[in-house]
Amino acid sequence: MKIVLATIVFIFLCVPAGAQPGTQQKKYTRADSLRGSITPEREWWDALHYDLHVHFNYADSTVKGYNAIQYKVQKTPRRMQIDLMKPLVLDSVVQDGSTQQFEQDGNAYFIHLLSPQEQNSIQSITVYYHGKPQVAVRPPWGGGLIWARDGKERPWISIACQGLGASVWYPCKDHQSDEPDSASIHLTVPDPLVAVANGRLKGEKKVERNGEVTFQWSVVSPINNYNIIPYVGYYTHFKQTYAGQKRPLDVTYWVLDYNLQQAQTHLRHDVSIGSGLTPFTKTDIRSWMRHTWEWNIRAPLPMATVIKTGTGVTTCRAAAGG
Repeated sequence: MKIVLATIVFIFLCVPAGAQPGTQQKKYTRADSLRGSITPEREWWDALHYDLHVHFNYADSTVKGYNAIQYKVQKTPRRMQIDLMKPLVLDSVVQDGSTQQFEQDGNAYFIHLLSPQEQNSIQSITVYYHGKPQVAVRPPWGGGLIWARDGKERPWISIACQGLGASVWYPCKDHQSDEPDSASIHLTVPDPLVAVANGRLKGEKKVERNGEVTFQWSVVSPINNYNIIPYVGYYTHFKQTYAGQKRPLDVTYWVLDYNLQQAQTHLRHDVSIGSGLTPFTKTDIRSWMRHTWEWNIRAPLPMATVIKTGTGVTTCRAAAGG
């Protein structure tokens, strides 16, 4: 008995202070630091506007395009950090008509800027990229691209990236401490697919040569990187006007074509029950969420103009005007 007690005491004395049996301290890597820290290559510039152009190829699960980033110089710059997750590839970086040199460190690229970066000046840089982005395994819990099919077995594309980061599908300053004050989103997809994104639809342009169409969306308020989300599918839409406190608010719903009639019946009732600041007030939201959970509705959210609920029949999106 004395030998057993002595052994037990010895074991506990050997356990490091602050540790518990069966637990391990997480070891952070350089990649973790580059992803989560406000590095010197991030802190000197403030993202103002993203002009994002992305081409989706459903046939081979690839994307290509560029992000023209407008930014304000806040202090004496070093290199500039731009984030883009593997296996996507950064092709080139251009500023003031000149190609910039860069080096890669995991999912971070460090740009050596040639043009003068005067404090408080407004600058822009264009980052070109391409590749086959990682695929979401269990969206939205697992981040990545979602190459799926709708209820009629037709192509449907979206992205889950709140936890993983927006750089899983486009180059950006992928840190939640900084968000662009506005964004232009240009999505090119095969015709007759429709690409829905944040903000308001400003136009669509068909590329007759290869049977594609580009949809341009505009966001005029600050938006988190991960809230810039496309929804590509066989969408149609309908509109309503809500009597806001100061002026009428127009609401546009985007819904998969085969659920149009169901969505019109369901959503017209929901907007009519609004009673205050927005189409869905705190009082109404409980009832609205209960109804929409089964229909997979996307509706107004101030910071993103989209919220996804459930995985049911209808896929719908609304953007409140005003």
